[in-house]
Amino acid sequence: MEIILLIIAIISIIPIFNSGYKLYLSRKNKITLYLSASKIKFFYPNSAIKALLRDHDYKNLPDSTFIDYSIALKKGYYQNDILNLNLFINGNIVNTSFPYKEIINYIQNPNSHISIEGFIETPFQLDERINRKTQQCLDEYILQKPKTTNGKALRIVSFDPTIDKNIYSCTLQTATYYDQIRTNLTLDVPLSDEGESTIRIMDLSQQKTLKSFQDSIMANTIGVSTVWYMNNKKGDKKNKLQFFLKPRQIQVGVFTNMLGSISGVVEPIPAHSGIKILENHVKNEILREFFEETGFDKYMSERNIDHSAIQVIPLAFSRELTRGGKPQFFFPKKTAGKV
Repeated sequence: MEIILLIIAIISIIPIFNSGYKLYLSRKNKITLYLSASKIKFFYPNSAIKALLRDHDYKNLPDSTFIDYSIALKKGYYQNDILNLNLFINGNIVNTSFPYKEIINYIQNPNSHISIEGFIETPFQLDERINRKTQQCLDEYILQKPKTTNGKALRIVSFDPTIDKNIYSCTLQTATYYDQIRTNLTLDVPLSDEGESTIRIMDLSQQKTLKSFQDSIMANTIGVSTVWYMNNKKGDKKNKLQFFLKPRQIQVGVFTNMLGSISGVVEPIPAHSGIKILENHVKNEILREFFEETGFDKYMSERNIDHSAIQVIPLAFSRELTRGGKPQFFFPKKTAGKV
C-alpha cells in the first residue's frame, strides 16, 4: 500500500477534460459538499486510482502559457534526475518516468530528517538582470490570474548531506510568491532580449541536469502536497480506501484543469518557534493547507473528533523537474470516517 500512496502523492496531478464545478465559499460548506452524495465526484476508490496510474502519460500533459509541462521528459533535460519506476498494477508491470528527482524516500529511510542549520535574515532578491528580464513574465501572469497575491514563502538556499546518512542540513530564507512566479512558474517563457533563452535553460548545468540549490537562480520556494484518503468500513477490498481528488481551479499557479489533491506553498517559520527540523514545520503547513482547502477542522470540531484522528506521515522530499527543481514534500493524510 505504501508504494501506491507514494506514487499517488508524487503524481497527484491527473488531466481532466471537464472541470466545471462549483465550490461553496465557506469551509464548513466545502467539507459538507465533499462528503455528501454529490453528483460531483471527489472520492475515488483504490481501483480507480490504479487505473489512472496505469493509463496516464506524463509526456502529453496539456499546454500552459508559462510552463511546458512535458519538457522534462521530451527534450532530453534532466536525464540523470528523472525518477523511473516499474509499477506493479493489477498483475501488470508498468514502466513509468516521473518528472521528479527523489532526494529522500521516508518509506525506505524513516529516520531521515533535514536539520535547519541557518536562516538568512534578509529576504531573497533576484539578480537585477534576471529581475528586469522577467518583469514581462510577471506582468503577463498577473494579467491572466488577477487574484494573485504576493505572500511570503520559505525557500531553500542550500541543502547538503552530513556524515550521518540519515541527516541532511539546509539553510532557509524568506522569498515572495512574485519571486516564484518570475522563476519556477514562468520558466519556459522566452526572456526579454534573450532570443529563445528561458529561465529553465539558464538554470541547467552543462550536462542539462539540475543545479544545486546553492547554484540555482530560481526562487525554489518549498511546496507541499498531500493525498487525503479515508478507510471506508463498507465495500470490498478494492474499494475500501477512498482517495480525495478535485479539479484544480484556474487561479492556481500550475496544473489547472487537472485533478489534484491538496497542495500549497510553505510559509516562513514563525519567529521564536524553536523549530530545528524542517519536516516538523512542513507537517504543520500541510495541516494548515488541509484545513483551509477542506474545512475538515470545522467538521471535526462539530463532531468532537480529536486531531489524533488525522494521520500525517512523510513520504518523500523531491525536486520537481516540471518547475525547474522546485523543492516539494509529499505526505499521505488518513482520516477516520465513511464516505
